Amino acid sequence: MPLPAEIQELTEGIDETRFVLPRRNLGRFRGLAWIPILMSFVIGGFMVFWTVGFAGGMVQAFGPGGAMAGLVALPGFLGAASLLSLGLFVLLGHAELLVTHDQLVCIERCGLLRWRRHIATEKVEQFLVQSSFEVTRNGVKEVQHFENFACLMAKTLGGKPRWLVVGYPRDWLLGLATELAGQLNRELAQDSVQSERVVAVEEVLVSDTGPVELWEQPAGSPIIREDIPGGFSLLVPAPGVWKGSAGLFTFSLFWCGFMVIFTYMAGEFRFQAKANIAEIDWFFVVFALCFWAIGIGLMVAAINMGRRQAVIAATADQIKLMQSSLFGTSRKEWFLADLQNVQLGPSGMSVNDVPVMQLHIIEANGKKFGMLTGRDEAELEWMATHLRQNIPAIQRLKALQDAVNAGRLADLDQSADVDDEE
Repeated sequence: MPLPAEIQELTEGIDETRFVLPRRNLGRFRGLAWIPILMSFVIGGFMVFWTVGFAGGMVQAFGPGGAMAGLVALPGFLGAASLLSLGLFVLLGHAELLVTHDQLVCIERCGLLRWRRHIATEKVEQFLVQSSFEVTRNGVKEVQHFENFACLMAKTLGGKPRWLVVGYPRDWLLGLATELAGQLNRELAQDSVQSERVVAVEEVLVSDTGPVELWEQPAGSPIIREDIPGGFSLLVPAPGVWKGSAGLFTFSLFWCGFMVIFTYMAGEFRFQAKANIAEIDWFFVVFALCFWAIGIGLMVAAINMGRRQAVIAATADQIKLMQSSLFGTSRKEWFLADLQNVQLGPSGMSVNDVPVMQLHIIEANGKKFGMLTGRDEAELEWMATHLRQNIPAIQRLKALQDAVNAGRLADLDQSADVDDEE
């Protein structure tokens, strides 16, 4: 598919090409950009009011050094600036792609504002264009098409697809993907080491149904799989506080650090304002303790996530789990006949609006048991694939799918009738 005329192709230097896309035609959805813009003004205005009042009081109480209290508002200003930038990018921005001999540079531009992401070209395996989504409503699969709001992604070797451009017509992105693949393949043809590798273009349908089958253990995974009589066991070591808490430990450190500064400076200011220094300001004490409790609770939860380890044993008829953490050891077991599925699922936590995943054991009545929150998603998919292989409900579903694919559905129905009569 040729490159659309709406996309400008500019040559910059010997081995650099820039593809400039026009401003997105979002129609009535462009008005959604005003939501983050208005939120940024609200947050920014509150930060200004809070900083002037709080920092001003600190200066009066402690002199020029009290102005340091204004630094605690810095995260709020950064958040407001991020929301404002997001709104402006949606309202007025456009996308660009810079192709060099060793990397793809994805650029979102709005006037002087620019946001860049880099992807090494040597890792690009395939370009994917996504404009359709498969969803399930009331047990019925439906395919929704978004021809004018497609997404171009790059699938990397040994990694997940990373989006390059989003919010443009499907035909434009197919043409752009074809041109990008052609350029990369010409460079690969000149490379004697990678001359056999070819970058392809494919359209994909994103589906929310069906688990991912991953039989091979991900590289670098520390989980130990051992064969036991009648099955296997998985020893899942503790991931460590920094990795296993999915950013929660870092956030708790920031929260408690803020509370140290706030408690000291605000406490000194309020106590000095009292006529009787010995009098206790119970309102401030209760207020501070509530926020300290939140910070300490987050830190304990993060440490618990990082120190948690588990042993999972799967046999022909059971799945047994033993988990140990800061709060002791717990054991649980299920008979496979009482299970519906084992799969990856959201834990209810999010980091930067990205759901933190966990392993779900789903009972026949639909009740879910979540565990191993925050571990690598490929590890969770690998464990789920092996744990669900003996579940009767999964085996019946696979048999039904195989029968449908082979055109033997009538034979399967007849065998089921015979079983019922027996």
